[in-house]
Amino acid sequence: MHSRSVVLLALITGLGAAHCGGKDTGSGSVPGAGAGDAQTPPTGESAVEAWLDDGHYKTWHCEPAPHDARPGSAHGKNRICSNDLLSAHGAGEFPVGAASVKELYDATSTNIIGRAVYLHASPGAGESYYWYERVSGHLNADGLGTSGTPKDSCVACHQGAGAGRTGHDLVFTQVR
Repeated sequence: MHSRSVVLLALITGLGAAHCGGKDTGSGSVPGAGAGDAQTPPTGESAVEAWLDDGHYKTWHCEPAPHDARPGSAHGKNRICSNDLLSAHGAGEFPVGAASVKELYDATSTNIIGRAVYLHASPGAGESYYWYERVSGHLNADGLGTSGTPKDSCVACHQGAGAGRTGHDLVFTQVR
């Protein structure tokens, strides 16, 4: 296992399993990843859910309001928040600990129906990110991008960041 890294948490709740969907959720908690603090999400379903419910990410750099999905996104109406490491970073690989949370909204942009979180857990590409997604109460992804849904759905989609689209290094939207 790599040294402690940035874990990408993808939480989508309420839109179905369109983005990081599926039943194979991966490994859950990530060896070497932290237990979570105000700037770094923890890993593993119960820890992530508790951390999200505590609202730590709401102090990050957040888009001002929910909006329609950007072209190519399967997330529907959403609002993204980036932690300080992700927000301040320039070109090249994001540092370990860089993370974002995506709130997913219903069609009226009033109610959060899901959340997606990613955290860069160790140096490297998609396998080095932790992905988490819950949509309408259904857990779709929870693990590193090494196998199962985190690899087949989350990493497969996020590899398009920067390839003729916005973003780079598996991150489409960097909120500053």
